[in-house]
Amino acid sequence: MVQAGPGTGGTKSNYTGGVEDDVPTAPNLDPSFQETLEALVHKGCSGGGQVVSGTRERLLSAIHMAVPYSLIAVGDLFTNRPPAFRTRMTRELSSFLDQHVKSPVVSTEDLGEQLRFGPKQGLKVALALTAVVVIYFLLFRNQETILDLLGGNYHEGHPWVAPVLVCFFAPLIAGLYGLLTGSLLRIIKLE
Repeated sequence: MVQAGPGTGGTKSNYTGGVEDDVPTAPNLDPSFQETLEALVHKGCSGGGQVVSGTRERLLSAIHMAVPYSLIAVGDLFTNRPPAFRTRMTRELSSFLDQHVKSPVVSTEDLGEQLRFGPKQGLKVALALTAVVVIYFLLFRNQETILDLLGGNYHEGHPWVAPVLVCFFAPLIAGLYGLLTGSLLRIIKLE
């Protein structure tokens, strides 16, 4: 509220202060952070948000270790520095927090990608599903050859081929299945 001074010719206001004067003004928050916080409040899942500026030690002192945090989001840091420096320092801070706090640490850039299912995630799911179908189609189409590689005549002459195939395809299929099931759980909101 603006109050006219004695020499300005305006009328004197009866302003006596208020709660707004007692609360420090919040710094400009990252729009994605604000949007996410508002969505969590709307769903009734928000535990609040806090903006801290200062050193790493000040940041750690602002985090209450007795509180079980479900997520720590790291926003835009060092905005007046070059992009490479910002990226490196943000990663270092995320790593530092990950070592000292037993909660997942994510950047606000990645927050939307990890929590929302959008076109980018849909493309990943489609590619993963296509890869799984193609791998299994080739696997069942060439069963005799694969069985020969894993334990037949070819395996007797070249025993190293079977472990190489298993070491390559087992993690590949597991990763594709993990991506598919994680996306499915995200779609039906069972994260």
